[in-house]
Amino acid sequence: METFEKYPLELSTARDEEELTALHMLARKPSAVLLQGDKYIGRPGIELLKRIWAEVLKLKMEEIFALITQPSVALFDAIKSENDDEVINTFVELIGILGNVKDPSGRNPLHLLFLHRRYPIFITLVNSRREQLVRAVDNEGNNVLHLAALLPIQFQSFSGLSPYIQMQRELAWFKAERIVPGELRSVRNKKGMRPIDKNNAWFIVFIFTNAVALFTSSASILSFLSNFTSSRFAQSEFVVSLHPSLTFGPVLLIISVAAMVLAFIAASFLIFANTTKWVSYIVAPMGVFALLLFLLFQSKFCDEHFWSRYYRPKLE
Repeated sequence: METFEKYPLELSTARDEEELTALHMLARKPSAVLLQGDKYIGRPGIELLKRIWAEVLKLKMEEIFALITQPSVALFDAIKSENDDEVINTFVELIGILGNVKDPSGRNPLHLLFLHRRYPIFITLVNSRREQLVRAVDNEGNNVLHLAALLPIQFQSFSGLSPYIQMQRELAWFKAERIVPGELRSVRNKKGMRPIDKNNAWFIVFIFTNAVALFTSSASILSFLSNFTSSRFAQSEFVVSLHPSLTFGPVLLIISVAAMVLAFIAASFLIFANTTKWVSYIVAPMGVFALLLFLLFQSKFCDEHFWSRYYRPKLE
């Protein structure tokens, strides 16, 4: 810090052998380094960052732009390095200077804030009416809501966070839908995908077949149990008339198995729809095979039941 006090502007604009400035280096530092300190020495890392930025603002606009965008954009480095919000807020002032600068993927600062789940900073920028940045799309046609629907980068590998904490963090991003322009919800990207795909037919099939499987399986269990609890027929009377539960029970069980197979197939299409779709086409025949096998095992019972009901000789 003493050296910086002697040559503040020179050190703020100096570059190393990789053409990186002090801003780039500090932007890539983890928050644990920049925010390290105590009540006696303060936090020299974040204080140095703010001092350097104050010196950079003394330059001409063209010089500032070149300094913070070459060889990379300092703000993008700060967001991608998973820095603390306090650190990133120091660089947020750059948005007014950067304008429509994008990374190689065509993403502007708001896109990266969405992708890395920086909700408080995003709210601040949206409230400052950066509508042009909110409506922009990246090289794949994704707007900010498309990026919010993606799995966060920090969750794509084991992060050590419990599923409950991950879910709580993700729920906060449902609020983002309310503050962005409504038409962004239905815009398709280059893959034909919408940010909010509530009307996907496979979702409806999955929910409906799950419900059918649950209710019919429960009904079949109750139907079979009634054989043990009902006193309507004695054992000898089964020769004359078959208990209704033995008629409806297998039918309900077949419906339950069929619905369960359809639910499984629908789930496979939901999971692999945008990745390895061929997996779903392999899984579907497997489910049908299981259903046909079940029907084959029950065919003898159905045949005997049909024969006894319509072709059994009458007792005289």
